Amino acid sequence: MNYNKQNYKLILQTAINQGFEFVDFNTVNLEENNGKQIILRHDVDYSLELAHEMAEIDAIYKIKSIFAVLISSPLYNPFTSNNIKIIDGIYSLGHNIVLHHQVALGQSVEQIQEDISKEIQIMKVYIPFVQNVFVWHNLPSDKLLSGLEVPDLVNAYSDRFVGKMPYISDSVLRNKPEDIIQALQNNRKLHLLLHPLIWMSEKDNVISMMSYVLTKIIRECDKEFLVNRAWKASFPNGIPQAVLDKLHQILNVKEIHAE
Repeated sequence: MNYNKQNYKLILQTAINQGFEFVDFNTVNLEENNGKQIILRHDVDYSLELAHEMAEIDAIYKIKSIFAVLISSPLYNPFTSNNIKIIDGIYSLGHNIVLHHQVALGQSVEQIQEDISKEIQIMKVYIPFVQNVFVWHNLPSDKLLSGLEVPDLVNAYSDRFVGKMPYISDSVLRNKPEDIIQALQNNRKLHLLLHPLIWMSEKDNVISMMSYVLTKIIRECDKEFLVNRAWKASFPNGIPQAVLDKLHQILNVKEIHAE
């Protein structure tokens, strides 16, 4: 089975058929006799546009999921007017927004706690409906740090969500679509992380997925470049699509050679 929209929809339908209730980090009940529950999480590592596409699919199935937004991303700024509209759109579809946090090298525990609290407060200025939940971007290898407690906030990697309930992720394609379906069939509680990049790009390997989103990021940057008169005079319609297609092709040849 491939990573694509069709199989993503199959996963959602399987969860529904298995009788899962879609909950969040504040409403999940770990008691076995409380019925089947799933926390469906989407980490927005590269593209809010792909996240919105995934949110629309979830909404079609009347599923409420959780999108973790990375405010320190060098690839997208969640606070531009356009991206705030995208985030508002995800929220209006019935989904929750939480913080995706990247730990800086060399920080003390106290500095990390302070940074997370500050980022939540910054998010609330532009995204007032953000939940008091944070999700690690690139999970710290230190188990004590991964379960870090921050006052008044919920850590999505605390033992409650990755120890007391099964946790399965598609990160680096470690779990195939059939593995995820099997997990849905074999568990009553599940914390499931599925990335927009992996399913919405409809590519079959990491390099193809990354090169696909890279061309989208370049296209987004190009929109800003077009404000510059010299750039617009040279490229009135932006960077030719053929250039981006060629870049994608070259990167995928690299993948073939690497194999």
